[in-house]
Amino acid sequence: MIYQSLVTKIPRCVKPKEFGTVTSTQLHMFSDASNEGYGAAAYIRLSDNSGRISTALLMGKSRVCPVKATTIPQLELTAAVVSINLAQHILKELQITVDQTFYHTDSTTVLHYIFSYRKRFPIFVANTVKVIKDFSENTQWRYVQSKENPADIASRGFTSQQILNSNIWFDGPYFLRGPEELWKNDMPQGVVELEGSTSFAVHPEDEEGNAVDKFLKYYSSWHRLRMAVAVYHHLFFILKSKRQARLNGSITAEELDAAGKAVIRYIQKKTFSKEVTLLQKSEGSRGRGLCSSSSIYKLDPFIDPKDRLLRVNGRLSKAEISAGEKHPMILPRKSHITTLIIRYTHEKLAHAGRNHVMAKLRELYWIIRTNASVRQVLQDVSFAEK
Repeated sequence: MIYQSLVTKIPRCVKPKEFGTVTSTQLHMFSDASNEGYGAAAYIRLSDNSGRISTALLMGKSRVCPVKATTIPQLELTAAVVSINLAQHILKELQITVDQTFYHTDSTTVLHYIFSYRKRFPIFVANTVKVIKDFSENTQWRYVQSKENPADIASRGFTSQQILNSNIWFDGPYFLRGPEELWKNDMPQGVVELEGSTSFAVHPEDEEGNAVDKFLKYYSSWHRLRMAVAVYHHLFFILKSKRQARLNGSITAEELDAAGKAVIRYIQKKTFSKEVTLLQKSEGSRGRGLCSSSSIYKLDPFIDPKDRLLRVNGRLSKAEISAGEKHPMILPRKSHITTLIIRYTHEKLAHAGRNHVMAKLRELYWIIRTNASVRQVLQDVSFAEK
């Protein structure tokens, strides 16, 4: 009886029969968690040329809470990751073009974590937030009140009869069928901490509000960061030369390479400031004058006059290999940029093993304690994918 009722009440087509030409297609994801479970629900929102709006349930997913005691904020973060994964699956399988994707949650803690850049979070929070930022932008996340969140049904559980009588589950919240300018998006204010977690460590440079550091930490992809820096370099050149030019939208490989080196040069000056100063004063004496306690003392470093980058010196300078392999760029172990480069190399190699990633990295970079750095990043990636 339940199966027959579902067949008669749920239309197979998400587009109504009397609907006109579709002018806008949006995907709206809702996530929620409770002590019993967590889940997500996906809705498609269509607008036609007559201004009519239609919403329909595309897919829902729910899971039971783990036996091990877990806090509600942690479950809310996990539900947000489920929402991200569900959206990626739908966008891949859906045979129509989606113009915009929005993510809704009633957890102010989740939104605070996503929008925050001043905190160094615990490992679990850092891993989940990384997944969220890798597949979504801050502007896509919105706050929804609990009573308007259909994912509450997925997290708390409904009987079959309650689901059949629930309009919000099949059609989504009422505000989706109204004009976008009337949508409420009350962003959380203040700091919301994760219950039951240890205190957060605050970086002094973040408190000072270093604009460059905030810009670099905003990006979770090495390719996207280089693209952004390349665009800024191009615009700066136009303003400096006072030319009436426009950015044509294409960034060359040379501009990407220059942007990446500019970022690495900044990180080197910030991390190895004493070493850079001493080497500049010694006018290229290649490591002489450095303190033996320096983390790069044994690398016999020097500053390349061509690109002003801190590089490794050694016997490979006589080898018949590329200049990058002879004198790789030095990178600190604990740096957001180092992590991005390791992830980028790992993805470019189709998620190859640690030794393969290390070998590829050393064609251009020399990371302090490479083995430990690569192992940690790959472990975080593996944990986030589970």
